Amino acid sequence: MDSVSEHIRTLVACMDDEVDRETLQSILGIKHRTYFRNKYLKPSINEGYIEFTLPNEKQSKLQKYRLTAKGLALKETLKYNE
Repeated sequence: MDSVSEHIRTLVACMDDEVDRETLQSILGIKHRTYFRNKYLKPSINEGYIEFTLPNEKQSKLQKYRLTAKGLALKETLKYNE
């Protein structure tokens, strides 16, 4: 778990069910969309902690994100270590 970036841990910890980008940014208090996407969203997706709910429509305004099995396991570990 030490190899998981702080940004990914923060994002995973705040996720429940399916959630859109705007809601995630609001929860984390991040206003800048590009910063959020590059520092939080893309690394979390690339490392397999979260996934698209609409994988074939990545640009869709209906796009949401959810935790993968790996993300759920990380979230449990984070809860356990609080």
